[in-house]
Amino acid sequence: MRPNRAKRLLNEGETIVGGWVCSSDPMITEIVGDVGLDFVVIDTEHAAQTALSLQANLMALKDTAATAVVRVLWNDFVRVKQALDLGAEGILFPWVNTVAEAQQAVAATRSPFMARSDLTAALPVPSMSCPPVISTSNNVAST
Repeated sequence: MRPNRAKRLLNEGETIVGGWVCSSDPMITEIVGDVGLDFVVIDTEHAAQTALSLQANLMALKDTAATAVVRVLWNDFVRVKQALDLGAEGILFPWVNTVAEAQQAVAATRSPFMARSDLTAALPVPSMSCPPVISTSNNVAST
């Protein structure tokens, strides 16, 4: 998992500049990512994105310096989990208007594996520890 550049810059007190993509065409996303922006938002709320097109758009940003942010369709755990599983490095939530909705949004970005005591039962060898991607995922994604 690559470092979250936009999050690092914000933590350092820097101003960041980003772009917005409302297309399912990964070539457009790659061009936007290559112009030197700190982050690129891939809009799945107002753009016709499938899981496959979202994955292609996220892959188009992997060789750029831009942090891949996904604007999810709704404040929904399943949609957020899918975006993160496909490689989103940040999530932008639409329609968050209350404290409860904000708490729901933050909770959706946290790995459910970190709170599960039965995770080791799913691993090939019970003594195996969580893969690094699971143990660090809560620190990398930005919300």
